[in-house]
Amino acid sequence: MIAMEAYKKKLCSGCGICAGVCPIGNIQMIEDNKGFLKPVKNNPCNLCSLCDDVCPGNDINYDELRDYFYNNNISFNPYLGNLLNCYIGCSTNEIIRISSSSGGLVTELLLFLIEKEMVDGVLVTKMRKDNPLRPYSVVARSREDILSATGSKYCPVSLDEGITQIMEQPGSYAIVGLPCHLYSIRKAEMLLPKLKNRIKIHFGLFCGHSVSYTSTELLLKKLGINSNEVEHISYRGQGWPGKMQIRMKNKKSLSLSYYWATYPGSFFFTSRRCILCPDMTAELSDISFGDAWLPEYSKDEKGSSVIISRTKIGEEIIRRATQNERIGIQRISEEVAIESQRGHLWYKKNNLKIRYGLYRKLEKNVPSLKDRNLQFFKSGSLLAALVGIITIFSVLISESKLGRDLLSVVPLAIVRYYSKIISGLIEYQSKLEHCKI
Repeated sequence: MIAMEAYKKKLCSGCGICAGVCPIGNIQMIEDNKGFLKPVKNNPCNLCSLCDDVCPGNDINYDELRDYFYNNNISFNPYLGNLLNCYIGCSTNEIIRISSSSGGLVTELLLFLIEKEMVDGVLVTKMRKDNPLRPYSVVARSREDILSATGSKYCPVSLDEGITQIMEQPGSYAIVGLPCHLYSIRKAEMLLPKLKNRIKIHFGLFCGHSVSYTSTELLLKKLGINSNEVEHISYRGQGWPGKMQIRMKNKKSLSLSYYWATYPGSFFFTSRRCILCPDMTAELSDISFGDAWLPEYSKDEKGSSVIISRTKIGEEIIRRATQNERIGIQRISEEVAIESQRGHLWYKKNNLKIRYGLYRKLEKNVPSLKDRNLQFFKSGSLLAALVGIITIFSVLISESKLGRDLLSVVPLAIVRYYSKIISGLIEYQSKLEHCKI
């Protein structure tokens, strides 16, 4: 089965869409020995090739999808993709705003869609009650279900279960996903009219990169916590920029303010396909959401999000929610939106060709690079090359068993210092180049 080939080539993103759309239910997402998700076949395949056709790992080619899903009259920004407007805003519900990752907009708008009967259900991701370090996707149809899915999940997330529900149950749906999820879903929608007709609204989450389950487990180990004793984990929440909250079965709890500055910020335990992704702002969504990393919001302890509306339906949802006083927003320029994500955007766009070239020299298995927008981004400095080398080094180290064993004995303070160096290099280089083409 071809979907398995993407995993063998280390190009699988673990998004699970191949499993969700398989017409015979032949694919299952399981965890591998590195803490990532992989597709496996259960029975003989009918060779329909759908899994290969929707796989986001094989290529980097947004052009066909942009042309198909977005009106040519819509503005296009090389860093942000197709868009209508950019905003900064938050939920007007203080409880939702505080408990969410950055302003509660996604949660508030999902609730609004359900309450106004604009959709029958929304695809969200929750953490399992019987295994709180592992997520699952589900179609939520009530306020309680949506609220229970609030917050970021910094670990591999497969949408296979939720997509299967949408394929099997008629209705209209909204989905929430990362850029890799949306890339695969949009591919699937081009091939499956039923899926396209049922998914009415696509919410996209900004994403620098994701990390494996091993990242969280090793962090817990360094903190002296047995993973089996964890009753609940929340990666962000309780204000902005948020803290990792860990509650044990014995009801003891721990709050961690520097979670991202450990293994995630160091690019350890990041998948190869993830580090070769050029999409930071979920360019194939109807509305995208991300943290407002701007100086004027640095003291905003309740949280606000940058919002990018990309389609008429996305803009209409924002307009109606604002009129109903469910969200508060203010218009910003594309330049301000870019500035709010400058380091990540520079790394995703300007630095991509350096990483792509390095990987191609290491081995031939890289996604085909066809997207015409990427030809405009250049960054040939020695410092930019160093950033590419260091981050790839981090990925390669954590791919090997020896590397993971070494990381298990490296003090957390050193990991945090290493993470600080990487983020500093990216921030410095992005300032030098000002995120310009």
